[in-house]
Amino acid sequence: MLRLKSPWLAIVILTATILSFQNCAASKGAPPQSSSAASINFPPEDDIIYLSVPAAEQIRYVGTPLGIGVSAMSLSGLPLEYQWSKEGVQVAGQINNSFNIPSVALADDGNYSVTVKNSIQSDTLNIRVRISTTPVINFTVQPQPLLLLAGSGGTLSSLAASSDNQVIAYRWSKDNLPLANATAASLMIGNTGAARAGQYFVEASSTVG
Repeated sequence: MLRLKSPWLAIVILTATILSFQNCAASKGAPPQSSSAASINFPPEDDIIYLSVPAAEQIRYVGTPLGIGVSAMSLSGLPLEYQWSKEGVQVAGQINNSFNIPSVALADDGNYSVTVKNSIQSDTLNIRVRISTTPVINFTVQPQPLLLLAGSGGTLSSLAASSDNQVIAYRWSKDNLPLANATAASLMIGNTGAARAGQYFVEASSTVG
């Protein structure tokens, strides 16, 4: 059975007082699946706050697109710069928060990284890209972080596809615990309170072995 988890994402609840963001640890060394998460904990010295990061390992089928990206913000308001590298060598022109290859080949297999920096801080995330000649599942729509007003609701959306066109099943979890009856591509978040904030991810799997 093919199986894949989404990159982690943050849900943060806004109140009438000051909004407090949590520094979500980057998926350096995360298992070879994507996940989504939100936490509330940043040390004062951290100016770069990640809202979402790619899974530490990305698997793509030959001939399919590769798209990986980082969503980050600066607490100081200073602009962020990005530089993508492969095997420690900067990739020319790849200076945005996303990295894309329209159709991957075996030569695209390797160790990638993105450096996010401003005049206060510099940080590097590592991503292992594996190119497969056997079918894989990829997310064509990634769930995005949500900033919600207390008492309001929202929707986390995803969409996955199998390279051999198998039917996809979904399962959502919060803080590493499966959510009851959350088996659709999208997850509705009801009236929000502090208990709704947390680490969310969706797992997509093929329904045939």
